Amino acid sequence: MVDNSYSLPTEYKFKRKDSDLALNYRLNDYFKVFVGAKYLGFSHSAGADFLAFGPGLGLSATFPITDNIFLLANLSGFYLWGEHKGSGNKYDYNQYGINSTLSLAYYIAPASTTVSLGGRFQRYKHVYELDYLVDGDVKFYGITLTATYSFSI
Repeated sequence: MVDNSYSLPTEYKFKRKDSDLALNYRLNDYFKVFVGAKYLGFSHSAGADFLAFGPGLGLSATFPITDNIFLLANLSGFYLWGEHKGSGNKYDYNQYGINSTLSLAYYIAPASTTVSLGGRFQRYKHVYELDYLVDGDVKFYGITLTATYSFSI
C-alpha cells in the first residue's frame, strides 16, 4: 500500500507586508468615501512568496468624543491581481476581500496629524487561474497603530 497523502506543517512563520494609498472625499461631518490602491504581500517559512496589487473602495466614519478625540470606523473592499512564487514555479491568482478597522484617535492640530490605536480585521479569498491549485480563504486580525497626515487641495 502506498500513502500519497501530503500534510502541511502545522505552524507557519509569516512575514507580511500590507500598504494602502487612498484618496478621500468628505460626504459630511461624519462620513467619507475613499478609493485607492492596495499592495499585499507575504512569505512563509515553507518557502513561498505572494505579491498582489489592485484597487480598493470604502467608507469611513468619524465620531467625535471630545474636541481632539474621535472614534474611527472603516470598511472597504478590494480586488487584487497576484503572483505566487515557490519551489521554482510561478502562479497567477486573484484576491478579493474586505478590511475593517475600529480605532480611537487623537488629532494633533499643530501637526495636522491623527494618531490612532485600534483593531483591524481582514479577510480575503484567493483564486488561482489553474484548476489544480487549491484556492484559499485567509483571515488576519490584530492591533493597529497609525499616524495620518491630512491636507486639503
